[in-house]
Amino acid sequence: MKKLGLSIVTIVLVVGAYFFTAATAQVTEAIKAQVQSELSTLEKNGFTITKKQSSESAENFVLSFHDTDKITMYLNTKGIKVKKEDVAPFQGFKLGVNTSYLANSYSAFSLDLFPVALPKMMKEEMREDNVSIERVNKLIADKALLIHVDINKLFSTFKGYMKDINETFKGKKETVVVLCKDLKFSGEIEKGTVQNVYQRLKQFTVLSDKDINMKLTNLTSNYTLTGASKYDIETEYNIEKIEVYETALFTLLVNNINVKSNNTVSKDLLKTVMNTTVENAEFTMGKETQKMQNLAFDFEVNNLDITAFDMLQTINIEDEKAIDELSQQIISKGVTMSIPNFSVEKVTYATKTMDGFNMNASVAIDKKFDIKAASQDFLAILSAIESKAHISVSTDLFAYIAQEQRVMMFLMMMPPVDKAGKKVYDIEFSKGKLTVNGKAL
Repeated sequence: MKKLGLSIVTIVLVVGAYFFTAATAQVTEAIKAQVQSELSTLEKNGFTITKKQSSESAENFVLSFHDTDKITMYLNTKGIKVKKEDVAPFQGFKLGVNTSYLANSYSAFSLDLFPVALPKMMKEEMREDNVSIERVNKLIADKALLIHVDINKLFSTFKGYMKDINETFKGKKETVVVLCKDLKFSGEIEKGTVQNVYQRLKQFTVLSDKDINMKLTNLTSNYTLTGASKYDIETEYNIEKIEVYETALFTLLVNNINVKSNNTVSKDLLKTVMNTTVENAEFTMGKETQKMQNLAFDFEVNNLDITAFDMLQTINIEDEKAIDELSQQIISKGVTMSIPNFSVEKVTYATKTMDGFNMNASVAIDKKFDIKAASQDFLAILSAIESKAHISVSTDLFAYIAQEQRVMMFLMMMPPVDKAGKKVYDIEFSKGKLTVNGKAL
């Protein structure tokens, strides 16, 4: 039941995003004509449109997920990367769409989106659970899951919200409470394309009397299209607090999370840079508590062939020949991956606080690597990979970790080097050979 609400909300947002970007260049009558054109396109691509109601200022209809194979292909052409197995569970799902024109001083075009029927798979799963069926039917009747979107009269900005959720799902073995409070979003449109989106969520909570509980507080996000391709994107997420716990078993608290990513495309090659910081994280299990302060994690990928990557997302997963050919095309560009920085400033075990660690690592794949040859000779894979890593651990933390017997055995075989009061490992893997601190293994 917890996945039900999240999945439906995701689909509602996706379809909502499609609609408010499809009709942004016309006045009221032209918009209505454009909407009808877009509905016809949807009907040719796996959706069905039923129960149409129309007036001078509004149109209402039901959008049904009919042919999920066609829908999968269509969504991928629109830049929404999904697989058949992701969309298949929504067979039979019906989404109510209420549109209105010139509804207020801001809006030229408004949308309300809400589920009106569950997917067939979900109905089958609940067919013997009358309590859940009754509860879900009431949620649908009350339009408890509703997204509202307004587009301004210049068709240059939009704003919207999701209706607050406070629902209790009582099953035979579990009771789950779902809370979603103050989800709002806004953005800018240019030439029919969403250029940026800002989102704010005050609280999202899932509480269970039998399972894991989760509470997310004060999330904000920014999405900005920065270049000519759909991959040229900058995003940023901030979360004030995440709490995950299961009563009497464990508790995880994470505060002030920031995630930034920047994707850029040059000559059909994608570069992705991601930077993550966490102010502090605390994990408690039983009487033991572990804490980390000022965690940082940076990750980069370079030279990813977006043409081959796009094709790889759409082909049949059972077509091994096509997968090998596209994978070979991707590798031939010289893909590299790196972790420029992974560090923790302070670590606390029980009552002892120690300096932490830092590391960096990189992996490169030889452009000449032959996937077919590697399938016959595993050593060919090892010869094609170049990797380096640098690990530096504080003396106190190293001593604490070394108390573990299995770790102690490893350290006896590969002792670290002392540098500037730190325990250091420099690891290199090249042409099938591994060295640690300059010594071959």
